[in-house]
Amino acid sequence: RRVRGGFWMDADEFKKRGYELIDYIAKFLEQDNTTFKVRPRISHPGDVIKELPKNAPLEPEDWSTIMEDVKNLIAPNLVNWQSPNFFAYFPSNNSYPSILGELLSAGFGVQGMLWYTSPACTELETVVLDWLARLIKLPKHFLSDSTGGGVIQGSASEAVVISLIVARERLVSTHISEDVSIVTSKLVVYTSDQAHSSIKKGCNITGVLFKNIRELTTNEEGELTPEIFLAQVEEDKKNGLYPCIVILTIGTTGIGAIDHVEGIGKIAKENNICLLYTSDAADEEDSG
Repeated sequence: RRVRGGFWMDADEFKKRGYELIDYIAKFLEQDNTTFKVRPRISHPGDVIKELPKNAPLEPEDWSTIMEDVKNLIAPNLVNWQSPNFFAYFPSNNSYPSILGELLSAGFGVQGMLWYTSPACTELETVVLDWLARLIKLPKHFLSDSTGGGVIQGSASEAVVISLIVARERLVSTHISEDVSIVTSKLVVYTSDQAHSSIKKGCNITGVLFKNIRELTTNEEGELTPEIFLAQVEEDKKNGLYPCIVILTIGTTGIGAIDHVEGIGKIAKENNICLLYTSDAADEEDSG
């Protein structure tokens, strides 16, 4: 129906368009290999921009008009991560249950930032992350009924930033007699020269001095070894710096190399250094 010269979607219209959209998505995902092209139709940046209005519409458009743009302009010019012929980066994170889950989440439209803002949302998140912790056999202190418990981040990059903040504040709390700015200027972050770019960006966001980011040299297999890590830690301590966190990679982006987690983890524990691992290989992406 039209309201104030525009289109307003009521419940009946929502149900009608929703059924149509589910049908469209299912047909889109069920294309055969010959029609489900990976590469977009366009070949130059800006080609889609040219076809879109420069300014936002003053009045809402009918949903049918919007869907015509989706079918004729947007869908043909996507890189189709869901195609069975797509082998770049990492596996697509899509399935029919996940699509329905996103629809349900959007329908509820709640904010789970605090228990009071939506109890069921926050408690469900807590339980599911406990499930994950048990599945990957994390120690009990990672569980919500102990000293742990987690929250879902939007990306591995966000998880890196949060981990850096936690490590920084942990270090500051152990040097309470010193000025905070002095402590943060001395903290050191360790990773390998094969690590994902999000680590250096995270350091910049969290105030780690560029000169205190250690991108350590890896061996012939692209792995960071305990010997290289320990030598750098000892040198930094000798120079009055504060080793803060080491970020390892289980499956580097370039070649899928795996840093020596056990040996480096032991050194980190002995020197009271936080440990974070990331996985950035083309066959998987995760952060823990």
